[in-house]
Amino acid sequence: MQTLVSGIAKKRIAMIQKTWETQKAIKEVMLFLQSYCVSTTYAVKTFKQYGATFIGTVTNNPYQLATHIYGIGFITADKIACNIGVPSNSQYRYKAGIIHVLSEGAEDGHCYLPHAQLV
Repeated sequence: MQTLVSGIAKKRIAMIQKTWETQKAIKEVMLFLQSYCVSTTYAVKTFKQYGATFIGTVTNNPYQLATHIYGIGFITADKIACNIGVPSNSQYRYKAGIIHVLSEGAEDGHCYLPHAQLV
């Protein structure tokens, strides 16, 4: 429902409504992150990446944050996963952990890791 306000054009009202809805969605993301003890500084970044689907997407697989959002690594994603109840033997966790260890090795100049070190 759109209420006209004297002196404000319909285009301007639509822009205000869109901005209001975006800010409301970002607030929901911030509250979600805060409820799991994660800094809300990632709210805008995650909202830009996932939009309104953020909460459902992250609830399903929080480890994808580590690859999609700059500044969120495996440790932060694992913290979120633990706080929302993702089991420690989750396939998502295994995959993200392997990618994390391989990335750390690559930063140290390695092009592979022995199985024992990787595990």
